[in-house]
Amino acid sequence: MITVTAINEKRLIISLLFFFVLSLPSPIYAHKLLIEQVETGIIKVMYDDGSFSTRTSVTVFDDKGVEIEVGSLDSNGYFYYDDKQAFSFVAEDGMGHRSEWRIDKEMVSESNRHRLLIALAVVFISVLIAVYFSIKTKIKKNQLSS
Repeated sequence: MITVTAINEKRLIISLLFFFVLSLPSPIYAHKLLIEQVETGIIKVMYDDGSFSTRTSVTVFDDKGVEIEVGSLDSNGYFYYDDKQAFSFVAEDGMGHRSEWRIDKEMVSESNRHRLLIALAVVFISVLIAVYFSIKTKIKKNQLSS
């Protein structure tokens, strides 16, 4: 015999699982941050879908690796820099996306890989909780029927 409490527990578990699954970012690596030189003294920092974040911070380094300038993007996604000393750039959006670009090299883009581990941990813990309550319910059901 299934009790009202067992039915409510199952509904709660299913609701929590749906909440956790739907609250996960989809997909985790939906876009990467790109740096594109528009012209000398101007770069555009954007995601591969063309959007950008004005929160993105750009750091400019000289050829010795010394930081010479730090700033944010303007309202159109552009960053203006002094082209006499600039040699390399690092753009970070504060959400785990990072791009590095050297004037004479191809751009490198990274995403925070810890997000995938966190998402998997949340799903794993949610499944463990669901299994725990399922086993607990079956044990109670068996005890009541005995």
